[in-house]
Amino acid sequence: MHDAVVAALDAQAAHARPAPASTDERITPLNQGDGNGSSYPSLHATVAGAASTVLAYVVPDASNDGFAGLAEEAAISRLWAGGAFRSDIEAGLALGRTVGELAVARGQDDGSDAVWDGGDWPTGDGYYVRTPPEFPDPALPLASTWRTWVLPTSDAIRPAPFPVYGSIGWNAEVAGVQRAVEGRTLVQERIIDYWLSRGPNGYFTASAVDLIERENLSDVDAANVLAMTSVAMYDALVAVWDAKYTYWVARPISIVPELNLYIPTPPYPSYPGGFGAAAGAGASVLAAVFPEAETELLVAAAEAGAQRGWSGIHYVLDDDVAVLMGCQTGRMTIGFVNDSSG
Repeated sequence: MHDAVVAALDAQAAHARPAPASTDERITPLNQGDGNGSSYPSLHATVAGAASTVLAYVVPDASNDGFAGLAEEAAISRLWAGGAFRSDIEAGLALGRTVGELAVARGQDDGSDAVWDGGDWPTGDGYYVRTPPEFPDPALPLASTWRTWVLPTSDAIRPAPFPVYGSIGWNAEVAGVQRAVEGRTLVQERIIDYWLSRGPNGYFTASAVDLIERENLSDVDAANVLAMTSVAMYDALVAVWDAKYTYWVARPISIVPELNLYIPTPPYPSYPGGFGAAAGAGASVLAAVFPEAETELLVAAAEAGAQRGWSGIHYVLDDDVAVLMGCQTGRMTIGFVNDSSG
């Protein structure tokens, strides 16, 4: 969607076709801004075409006609609002679909379809083993090979190893998660439930939309904020998966089988945590763009990470390191964009 906005604005500048209201005084657009500037191609239609094309690829079980229909509706709304000609809309949808197809092609070539052969799984004390109740195979062991957007490599921010099994540091982490679970409060359980219902990606994307609307950002600035937020969260997770399958740290439930978990343990190594990394990445990007919201955003990221320890599925160190990795990725994303824009 970000690239669709950039492409549409470039085309508008090149063609400079007057908007409908500029050609006929009888046309009064619903949006005051629709009466000025170039309307060809329609920016709304371009974004809708790009998004619907990608969604049809990402969610193949959904109705392609449904996504296409939503795109058509979003595009035609600009005609009804008096902000675009029909040819603006048609050109925008076509341009957006082209951008979407390029995004799909990138997704098909990012390494995410590689198949793990089951190798390189260390065994012994302190290493990851399949977790109850389903005891599935490890999930996404090759995610570290996926193509990143900003990080030069998936191991660019790899953290130091987890404490050695049986060491003072190791025992402190095991004791820490036991204390967290034994002292879990009703308030903490409600916080766990809240984050389960939102997820870090959902929460910080929604936060981005709220802040964009509050600050009344332009289309291109809004697209930039959403792109940076999504890119940072994605790259942070690739970095986390690199570390998970480098260190293969056992989950707490495998070390303390009687641990009173609040939620089931996910099927991948414990260190570091993915949830906190995505939260830290989203929070740090948005805090850089909207500094007045920094405290609220970083507090939310810290809470998002900590609640995984309260639930019993992570050591405290997993979540502390994860949030730091996410914040670092977010800052690198901001720096990358600033450098690219000159």
